[in-house]
Amino acid sequence: MKTTIRIFATFYFMLVFSGIGQAQQQQQQQEESYPHRYLGLGIRISGIQIGDFTSQAYPTNRLVLDIDAHKYFRLEGQLGIYSKTSEVDVSSGSGGSSKLDLHTKSTFIGFGIMGMYPKEHGRFVAGLRYSINNYSDESINYNPGGPTIEKSTGKMNLFSGMIGGEYFLARFFSIGAEFSISSVKDVYDDASPSASSTTDKTLLTESNLILRFYPF
Repeated sequence: MKTTIRIFATFYFMLVFSGIGQAQQQQQQQEESYPHRYLGLGIRISGIQIGDFTSQAYPTNRLVLDIDAHKYFRLEGQLGIYSKTSEVDVSSGSGGSSKLDLHTKSTFIGFGIMGMYPKEHGRFVAGLRYSINNYSDESINYNPGGPTIEKSTGKMNLFSGMIGGEYFLARFFSIGAEFSISSVKDVYDDASPSASSTTDKTLLTESNLILRFYPF
């Protein structure tokens, strides 16, 4: 009886260690096929429309820079630019007309800290992000001496929490998606003398598609 138990015990441990060895070998092969990448460049395709905000100067699609110092940790930066020029015909007091160019500009900068959990050819991502969007827009002020251009400015502060994931289609390329909830504070200073500064506070959800390229 003892001999039988020993045989079964030996056979059991052989199976266990064999399974562990095969799992380690598969993990090693996977890491060799899809090694950890340290630098990623991405294109963020947003599901938000510009019209969702009172401010029209909001770059929804942005460039993403990822620094994956460790397979469980990521630093992220985002950059977006929005620029628009409108040509307006303005009548002068003498009965003639002239053209004025009105500019709308915006610069978006974001910084995030993420935790990652790799799994086979993909990984789950969750973290926090802080972003600033500085913008300006111009309008025409019709004075008795002639029309002039006034410039209004604004600043948006965004605090976001996000979850998402990405899947590696190749060792240098991945496709990912994320869902976030953001608290947005928008302070707008109107250039008109009769207007005052306004502050809008918005809570919104956002979904994005991100294409990433990993050169290193």
